[in-house]
This record gives sequence, C-alpha cells and structure tokens, in this order.
Amino acid sequence: MILPSRAACSLHLAATLLLFPGCRKADPDFSRNRDLIAILDAHDKLETSREPKPDLKSGAPEMQSNAEKYVIHGEGGQLFYLEDLRAAVARWEHLDANLTIIARVSQALKAQGIRLLVVPAPTKVETRPELLGGRDVPDLSPSKNRFLHGLDSLNVDFLDLRNDFFAAKRAVRLFPRTDTHWDQSAIRLAAAKIAARIRPDWKPVGDSGLSDTTVIGFQGDLAEKFQLTESDTVHLQRVGDGRGGFFVEPNLAEVILYGDSFLRQYSRYSASLGAHLSRELGYPVKTVYSLRGFIEGPERIREIPASFPRAKVLVWVFTSRSLMEVTF
Repeated sequence: MILPSRAACSLHLAATLLLFPGCRKADPDFSRNRDLIAILDAHDKLETSREPKPDLKSGAPEMQSNAEKYVIHGEGGQLFYLEDLRAAVARWEHLDANLTIIARVSQALKAQGIRLLVVPAPTKVETRPELLGGRDVPDLSPSKNRFLHGLDSLNVDFLDLRNDFFAAKRAVRLFPRTDTHWDQSAIRLAAAKIAARIRPDWKPVGDSGLSDTTVIGFQGDLAEKFQLTESDTVHLQRVGDGRGGFFVEPNLAEVILYGDSFLRQYSRYSASLGAHLSRELGYPVKTVYSLRGFIEGPERIREIPASFPRAKVLVWVFTSRSLMEVTF
C-alpha cells in the first residue's frame, strides 16, 4: 500500500483528507476501494488545479459547469452523482453524533408507542460500483458498514437492503440511467422488504391491482438539475385504489413513511414507495416529505405523534451522503 506523501497532503484534496486524515497510516477498510478512490482523487485534484478561462463574449471568467463538477459518466450511459461516490468511499465525520441522535429519536418514539424502522437507501454507486470500475461487492462502503453496526449496538431497528439490491441487479433495472433515485423495480423490492418487516401488526386486505405505464423521454434528477441532454425510458406499475382509480395517500394512517426525494420518485403516477408499500401491506401509508429529510429528521419526526395520532410505525428513509454531510 502506498501512503500519501507530505506533498500530497499539501494539495488539500477532499477525498484524500477524508480517507487518510492527517496523512497518518490508512485504515485498511478505507483503502480497499482503490479504483473508486482514484476516480474521486483525480476529480478533486482537477477541481483544485482548474483555472477559470475568460469568456470571449463578456470578458468574464467562464466557470466550469455544475455537470462537470458533480456528474460522473459510467458504463452503459449511467450517470452517477459525485457526492454519492464520495459517501461510498470516505469516512463519515459525524457518524457517532448522528447515531446518538437516531437512537434518541427511536427512544422518544417508543415512549409514545411508535416503532421506528431506519432504512438507509442503497445508492447507485453502492449497488453498481462495477460500472465505475469499482469492486463488485454489496458491502462497498466501510462507513455504512460501521453505521449499521452502530445502529445494532444501540438497539435501533433497521433494514439493510444492500444484499437484496445486489442479488436483484442482474435481473432487473434498479436505477434509471439519468437519475440517482430508485427505478420502479427497486421501489417494489424495497416496499416488499419493508412490508415483510412490519407486516405482523397488520393483515393484507386485498390486492389493489397494478397498471403498466411507460414514460418516454424521462429525465432523471441528474439530467434535469445539471441541464444534460440525456433522457431515458422508465416502465412503471401504477398502484390502484381498489375502486377503478389510482392510489391516493390518506390524510391519516398508522404507518408513516418519512424521508427525502427518494420518497417522491414517481409519486405523481401513484407508483412511489408509499404507494407500493400500501399495496404490499394492504394498509394505507402516509408519506411525509422533506427535501432535507435527514438533517430535518429529528425535528420533523418529533411532530409526528401530534400530527398523526394513529401512528404506530415510522419508517425513516435516507441516503448515505446525508450521513456524511450532516451534523446535528
């Protein structure tokens, strides 16, 4: 193993500092993803050395586009978000603090008769690292491994979907090419696994039915946010309401699904995680969104018992990059 030199330290590369704090001896867990680390290091090094070029029309510096800064192109036209790559290979600085907060949230809900189930969302980088030249393993992220171990040690109930996604990824498409969020097959898989974990409290009451829908020219969040031309086609299964229409979330429910944009995916088509979880349970689910689903989590979740007095279970979904970036 080649450790970074003093000269490398002076470059102040974000990935290098996260992986080798203070240029001390590297933690073996954080040096196994060498190919992905190399991509991240090269990208960060390029960012620190890039000089703005003059815009010939205005005379002002022409800055690098956000797409070049944050979008990585993988095999098969797959787009990856740089911060998901960083979260997969870097050490999460605020891991212990976030674990403590989550444990307190769990205890507070339990005191009010509400069960918390934490569901860390597998990212595209974690699920398809081979498309970036990374190791093809389900436990790619050392920080996520430590996070889940921490939840277990604190008696916080969690659902690790990584092995399920890994087992399914050769047979079904789990992520759209242009998006960081889950594709329909991933949503249905996650819904089935979540339902299996919490179903003992309820019995299914019947099949609400599915309707196939194809969306052509779909642009995922990376394509839209960074104004890229890439588009895709997605195949959805819309959840019915059992009366000939499509699923509409209730105002009140005993199962609350709380999280960020992963929960919004395909919601306008009645094909979101909440819709499919309701179908799997045979029981209505209420989704509570927050664009800052993890950092706002403790405060928003504190309001759940008063806002939803019938709540018995709260499922909290968030991504790895939230744990890396956030401190409470």
